[in-house]
Amino acid sequence: MTEAEWLACEDPDAMLDALRHRLSGRKVRLYGVCCCRRIMHLLTDSRTRAAVEQAELFANGITSMRDLRAANRIADEAADASSGGPALVGYDITNDDPHYAGSVASVRAAGIAGEAANSQSASQAETVAQLGFLRDVFGNPFRPVAFNPEWRTDTAVTLARTMYESRDFNAMPILADALQDAGCDNADVLDHCRDVAGGGSGEPVGGFPCSTDARPRVLGG
Repeated sequence: MTEAEWLACEDPDAMLDALRHRLSGRKVRLYGVCCCRRIMHLLTDSRTRAAVEQAELFANGITSMRDLRAANRIADEAADASSGGPALVGYDITNDDPHYAGSVASVRAAGIAGEAANSQSASQAETVAQLGFLRDVFGNPFRPVAFNPEWRTDTAVTLARTMYESRDFNAMPILADALQDAGCDNADVLDHCRDVAGGGSGEPVGGFPCSTDARPRVLGG
């Protein structure tokens, strides 16, 4: 896939597949987690919801592969108990392979949204929302943002950590100011931080703070 094709593509799954060896496995899993969180209210089994939480913890290095596999087994039990259905997304997102996990879970999440609304258009709308997340999470992989460690000031780190822990991203424009004060002049990064408060997805551009990225580079991760 060329840069022009990436920018024009409207199929998240095709985008992930085309650049499989170029995209961070960690971020692909976190993208899948983000897609699952959008339909979390439709996941009625606590074991499935716990699997989504475990996938995020694992991606952020907080828990081990052993924990992820334990969550996968429990999610499998939940899926068997319900003969598949929405519970399968918990099994998907905890797969060992992060690319499989993110790709399959996102497609299934869109299907779950459509089935819940009994509407193909609802599934399509969910895919459109996922496309926005994907572009925010990965930005333009053909033009990666060069991170300068000098941007990681005490103020920026504190703001990033507080937002992640509280999942309240209203301070993103303040983070933009802090990064700018530290010497960041990358328009994509600064504009993204300011866009989140105005209705953006809350995902990172170039690894900056977001609702699913607990250890972005501004925090040293």
